[in-house]
Amino acid sequence: MRRSLGRVLQELESIDPDAAAMLDIEKMAEIRNRVGRDLKGKVIDLEAIRLEAFRETLKEAGKPDETLATSLNQLYLKHRFKDITLFDDVMPALKALQPYFALGVVSMVLGMLLAQASS
Repeated sequence: MRRSLGRVLQELESIDPDAAAMLDIEKMAEIRNRVGRDLKGKVIDLEAIRLEAFRETLKEAGKPDETLATSLNQLYLKHRFKDITLFDDVMPALKALQPYFALGVVSMVLGMLLAQASS
């Protein structure tokens, strides 16, 4: 998440340096978490929550802009899952376990969706 937010912040800096100067990755993450709490039980689509977070981020930076929020959201989503870096021991561990176990993917996203849906 933070790496993707960094890319978004770089993009915002190239478009609107004044707005970018009012933000950092921590602030953007705090806004996202606040928006997630505010929308808990109302919205379960994490992409919609992220888009709303970018709307709120731009508003707090004094630059509300729906088109820019949508563009930043698209950039974030593009890099969010593309730029994942695994720890060095992940693939060797999975390969060692593969003959003995049926392996799957564990993600906190499913847990977040289920928690929001049950609220």
